Amino acid sequence: MRRSNNLSLCLKYTKMQVLSQCGKVRSMSCDELVTTLSGLAKKLGSKFKKLSVETVSDLLHYYPVDYQDRRSVMPIDKVQAGEVVTIKGRIELLQAKRSFRRKTTVTEALVNDNSGSMRIVWFGNRFIQKTLKPGDQVYFSGKVHEDQFGLQMRTPEHEKVKEQSLHANSIVARYGLTKGLTHKQMRFFVSQALKKSDMQEWLPELMRSRVGLMRIDEAMRAIHAPKSWKHLRMAQKRLKFDELFLLQLRSLLTKEELLAFSSPSFEVDEKLLQHFVGGLPYQLTDDQKKSAWAMLLDLKKGHPMNRLLQGDVGSGKTVVAAMLMYHVALQDSVSILMAPTEILARQHFETLSELFADMTVGIGLYTRSFRRINGSDEALTKKQFGNLLGHGGLKILIGTHALLHDPLKINDLGLVIVDEQHRFGVKQRRSIKDRMKGDMMPHFLSMTATPIPRSASLVLYGELDVSIIREKPKGRKPIQTKIAKDDDRDKTYKFIKNHLDRDRQCFVVCPMIEDSDVIDAASVQTVFERLSVGSFKNYKVEMLTGKMKSKQKEEIMARMAAGEIDILVATSVIEVGVDVPGATVMIIEGSERFGLAQLHQFRGRIGRSSHQSFCFLFTTKESDETNYRLRIFEKHDDGFILAQHDLKMRGPGDMYGTVQSGFPDLKLASLKDVALIELAQNSAKKLFASDPNKMRYPEIWAKLDILRQKVHME
Repeated sequence: MRRSNNLSLCLKYTKMQVLSQCGKVRSMSCDELVTTLSGLAKKLGSKFKKLSVETVSDLLHYYPVDYQDRRSVMPIDKVQAGEVVTIKGRIELLQAKRSFRRKTTVTEALVNDNSGSMRIVWFGNRFIQKTLKPGDQVYFSGKVHEDQFGLQMRTPEHEKVKEQSLHANSIVARYGLTKGLTHKQMRFFVSQALKKSDMQEWLPELMRSRVGLMRIDEAMRAIHAPKSWKHLRMAQKRLKFDELFLLQLRSLLTKEELLAFSSPSFEVDEKLLQHFVGGLPYQLTDDQKKSAWAMLLDLKKGHPMNRLLQGDVGSGKTVVAAMLMYHVALQDSVSILMAPTEILARQHFETLSELFADMTVGIGLYTRSFRRINGSDEALTKKQFGNLLGHGGLKILIGTHALLHDPLKINDLGLVIVDEQHRFGVKQRRSIKDRMKGDMMPHFLSMTATPIPRSASLVLYGELDVSIIREKPKGRKPIQTKIAKDDDRDKTYKFIKNHLDRDRQCFVVCPMIEDSDVIDAASVQTVFERLSVGSFKNYKVEMLTGKMKSKQKEEIMARMAAGEIDILVATSVIEVGVDVPGATVMIIEGSERFGLAQLHQFRGRIGRSSHQSFCFLFTTKESDETNYRLRIFEKHDDGFILAQHDLKMRGPGDMYGTVQSGFPDLKLASLKDVALIELAQNSAKKLFASDPNKMRYPEIWAKLDILRQKVHME
């Protein structure tokens, strides 16, 4: 997508000023390879490359994962075995000998600090006698061990006593390492880079003062070598803010760039829409009405809608999407609805064909293995489907991403809806746009059943407008959830049989596919065998895992949806699945191994009808933390409330690990930094409004350009 001329000029103007993410450098460019640092040979450079550290900039932005407080030096006579301590003493003796038992060289030193003596032992380090000698005053940091000869430290970190210390008598950084690299080496090379790199401040002084941020050079030094814990927290705040601020700016710029495109404008015909809503077999909730109206107004504008529709499981997102597609079809334009799997695409096709049964709206289903249109059971070839589409016979297309990859000619495309992909990437947009005339761009809507707290939404989807459906359709009964114990199994199985005998169905979710010698958790294989030949041998029991081929998985889920399976034992593969109205009971084995948001997604597979549904949580591990989390899940059926609890207890990595593909890595910032996310958003909005021509803050726009080149929303 072309950037504005002003922004391009700004980047040319700052090319000589801003060399890299580190800023302006006088003595060393941050774009230089780390192998230019003193003592860092090519052999070590290959080890740094394994950590994705190739340049000086990469090294400075390779933040510590932990810190050790070595400011307190422990007298030797106070040290106890098992402690991790720092001592300071004079080397009295130092000698090396060959250990035939260990088949290596063992070097031993005797260290004295006037309060007592301790042995220091190194295994296989032949060079220690070249760096240390008797009489040296040295700091040693490590774990204390004890044998028949007394206390000793084994291969501790050490540093000779001097004015400024990198490895002792301070708060010491510890890094994620690879084989052949040590924390001591990392600190040494980072220290070099910090001394040689003079980083230019790129945030305006007024913003730093208002938000309470230290300078970038001070923050970079403090994150690697903090003077105090307060000093470290200040550095973390500054560097976290930088990450979040640039993400918010990127979102604002993406929104602005979309305004440069034209999109079809669809006028709202309230009478026809009211007729459509009046023909539904149920009443829309207030949330559905509000969300639909906001999107109808978006479709009226002459630039692309870019919106995310969040709806709790079973909240009725599909009917809102149907209303929009009907609205577009009335004005002789085409809509696309893409699903992540073929079976979900088929389900959408069946649902919409039923909704539009009394209307003359052509609906087509297009996947890699199957093509058909509403009102006909005949399977079509790709050519037949393409001809029908080309002649205007279809106004709603439903399918998988085969719709993008196959060379279908889609005339008058007005709306693209993506189900459970969360974002429509740059390449997908370009693929769609290339099929349209001129600079026209269709409207875009993403739908997700993953509840996302506002703070997370600002980071993950800052460039999208967001609509939320929290109300459940009327007539749906809340699912009754109960924590169960092993002693309750017979009683629970009897309860399930009672439901199966009334033509209901059951899901059983397990955390493992097969048994493990390492992890004590229920597996699909074991539970399937136990149920199918034991308590439920007279019922149809099947199993489903992620290792199965796609076609086999879809066949099993189709049979479950058709009511041909009584009990389906599965892994988390059912987290996003088809509607099975007959499923009214669920057992979750090893429930303590899942987060609240994931448990809620599982539970959403049942309760899709007017029948009362039940969810039983079995655990293999009892603890206060487990009981607390599961009690929350037992109490709440609102996915957004559960997501907030999950974010606090488990963190964003567990919640959104698969959601965040296509996003930059947040090296320090987290979705839990709610207050800082709000600050970053407000600051980005103020700066964006104060610099519409992108000329006032060239360093900021250059930094943003680096981020946009590095990360594409694919």
